[in-house]
Amino acid sequence: MEYITYLCVPGEPLLSTQGPMATIADAAEMRRWCGLDCVASTLVATPVPRYTDDGYLPDMPSPISLAHPLLWLSPSEACRKVTPGGWMEDDDEWAVRICALMTAAGFYDIPTGRWNNILNVANIDIAQPTHLQRVYAWQHGAPDVQLDALDISGFMDTSKDPTWGTDYASSIMDVLRQQSWEACLDEIKTRAARLDPGMVKTARSVWLVALTNYPGAVRGQWRKKWQSIDDIEQLRATMLADARYAINT
Repeated sequence: MEYITYLCVPGEPLLSTQGPMATIADAAEMRRWCGLDCVASTLVATPVPRYTDDGYLPDMPSPISLAHPLLWLSPSEACRKVTPGGWMEDDDEWAVRICALMTAAGFYDIPTGRWNNILNVANIDIAQPTHLQRVYAWQHGAPDVQLDALDISGFMDTSKDPTWGTDYASSIMDVLRQQSWEACLDEIKTRAARLDPGMVKTARSVWLVALTNYPGAVRGQWRKKWQSIDDIEQLRATMLADARYAINT
């Protein structure tokens, strides 16, 4: 099996948090690469291409991106599931479950930060334009026995324990959310003071989303207060105070 390196770094588990600004940047990169909208969650180390609620890709991804196992999820795993709490998965819970399944199935190697190259199984070298043309032709209806046979669902079979993914994701959500909040707080402390005034609106919107993902956050009150502040230093001080309060309650 050959591997691809994409966004993750050696030693980085998929179930690890990062700052909101890095999360947004990575999601923009994956959208550019695969041509699809992505779920950008601060609770995992990679964006995840967004599937429909019933588990299908909404559009055709770029040929090169089909090397990535996240583009080969079966509908039974990619669909949104009911959590142990009785509600339908939100983006964070879905991304955590998918990343947990990817890790358990061996499609991502933590020590090297690399992903299994799925197209390599069909003898496709993504560095060769003619090979990518073959993928493009297959996507548009050309017959290809090897590509037709590609299926990773057997490696992600949870039939013996069908709720393992949702149960595991649910069991670690609070820990990941706490780590995400701390990463967000650290980002505000270390980066907000260095932001150009023109980035105030972007930073405010990104951090607001990240901080209000935590249960109990007063989303409406924070949005109203933060949107009324245009001075970066005042915004930073207000965000820090709110973040510290939220983390400690």
